[in-house]
Amino acid sequence: MKKFYTLTAALLFGAASLFAQEKIQLGTKNAAGEFVPAANNAVITQSTLVPDEMGMGDDFISSGLFVKNTTDAALQTLVEYEIKTMPFGKHDICYKGSCLSKKTTGKYTYPDNPYSSKGNIINVTGLGANEETDLRAEWYNGAQAGSAEVVYTAHALVQDGTETIIVAGKPQAKPKYKVVESTTVTIKYVYDPTGIKDAVLHDQVVKTEFYDITGKQIAEPKSGLFIKKSFCLDGSVKTRKVVK
Repeated sequence: MKKFYTLTAALLFGAASLFAQEKIQLGTKNAAGEFVPAANNAVITQSTLVPDEMGMGDDFISSGLFVKNTTDAALQTLVEYEIKTMPFGKHDICYKGSCLSKKTTGKYTYPDNPYSSKGNIINVTGLGANEETDLRAEWYNGAQAGSAEVVYTAHALVQDGTETIIVAGKPQAKPKYKVVESTTVTIKYVYDPTGIKDAVLHDQVVKTEFYDITGKQIAEPKSGLFIKKSFCLDGSVKTRKVVK
């Protein structure tokens, strides 16, 4: 009998877990314009260049990602993204609001500053019931051959009390939120107008940087010990010590 109750509890817990999931999804659109959810931790390669119609060199590759609220109620969201490799160009994200533009690798959030001084999440982005919205995340590479890699995580949040903050010198109660579900997708942006193979991409250097032994970036040295960092066309980075 004890085993029966244990099994029943496990099944109920599993069912509850399944029911609790899928509040938020990341996905792409198919040719018919229908939302296609991506599996959690999926890796997607995007290689279609969108030319700049104004001829200003702002050619880009889109992530193709959409965020979807799968529930029948409004949902608060927060997007975290990590630019893991980006040897040149910039990354823009314009999810339901003003755009954020970053030119260096690192970890970022949208909204840009979601946390209060106490570390609570107070700035979020709302999605309507069953709403799906273009993340509008793009790598602007200016039609230059190369690749970049960005990891996107969309969080679903619920209100978790309030926090008093000071606005214009006066205390004001503001909702604070906690994460209840997350989903992650990695986008590999690749632009290869020559059609050369991956093995060649790995060996073709598109950018080189030099650092002293303390890690400070420097111009190419004439002599001494330094670190050479080579960014390859496939997005990989090779680092080695060099003595001249």
